[in-house]
Amino acid sequence: MSGPHLEDNMEWVSRNRTLPFRATAVGILCLPTCSISRPWNLMDPNLDISTSSFEDPAPATVGGHNGSDSRVYVTVDWDKAPKAPNTTEVFINITSDCRGFERYAGQEPRVVATVINREVPDDFEGFVESDGHVSIEASHYQDIYEGDSDDESLEYHTIKNYGRTLAGVGLYPLDTETLEVGEGPALEYEMYLFSNHSAANVTLFISPAANYLGDRNPLEYAIVLFPSGEDQPEPTIVQPIGPNVGSNMPEGWGYVVPNAV
Repeated sequence: MSGPHLEDNMEWVSRNRTLPFRATAVGILCLPTCSISRPWNLMDPNLDISTSSFEDPAPATVGGHNGSDSRVYVTVDWDKAPKAPNTTEVFINITSDCRGFERYAGQEPRVVATVINREVPDDFEGFVESDGHVSIEASHYQDIYEGDSDDESLEYHTIKNYGRTLAGVGLYPLDTETLEVGEGPALEYEMYLFSNHSAANVTLFISPAANYLGDRNPLEYAIVLFPSGEDQPEPTIVQPIGPNVGSNMPEGWGYVVPNAV
């Protein structure tokens, strides 16, 4: 996730920082050729992008699992590419002498490649944004804030193979009474983001539970996001489980329990 990449269905090859894509020949006697188009309003003039010739040029056929193709490589000089969050685009034009080839979508085929030069500091340890998202395993926290409580029994336990992925985490002892924000321990996760936004949506996957202390004292958790080195803002307190509906369980309970989250 941390490496620079091209988007648009291209495979990243980290060994030589080269991105292959497939240009498929239309017929036995027709081999397409590729060229780079550099729109003046989209391209950085200092960015070098080039294509290589076909690897082992040969007639190609298309169809099922018996087709063959010829591969073209696109290479980007990442040292000259603008750093994220800036992006730039190039058009890779595909031409051929095949009859009717120009009728493809009203013009000859063209691949639009978006160049995103994302680099993470070498000393960063944590979770890196990819495609506008950050995915974190609960058990992969970097640090624990101990909290202000004098109760030394309060601690997080990792529950292996619990949940849908690697593991779950839970605060112990299980019969802990309600704690004010800041009293109990808190898990910390470091993130490196490329998107420049002032707000984010946070989704937590939690196991089914009940407000065992009653609807007037429901289960809650607190969460806060803030840049490293800045003062922590007031956390957001979330009540994940709604109140009972009459003598029945909370709304949606019947769907949550079989889903296990």
